[in-house]
Amino acid sequence: HSRHSFPTRRSSDLQNPRLFAGYFLGELERIDAMEWADAWHVTERGLDLLEALRDGEDDESGVAAKEA
Repeated sequence: HSRHSFPTRRSSDLQNPRLFAGYFLGELERIDAMEWADAWHVTERGLDLLEALRDGEDDESGVAAKEA
C-alpha cells in the first residue's frame, strides 16, 4: 500500500482553517492538480486524479496503480 504522510497538525492549527486549507491547496498546486488564475481551478490532471480516486474507492490501490 502506498500511504501519503501528512505533517502532524496541532489543534491550534485547526482553529485557523485558512492556513490549514492553504497547506492542501499548496500540495495540490505542487502536483499540478490545481492552479491559480484569479481563483483556484482544477486542472486536467486534477480531474484525472479525482476520477482515479472515485474508481479506487473500493480498491485502496486505485490512485497508486493509475499513477504507476
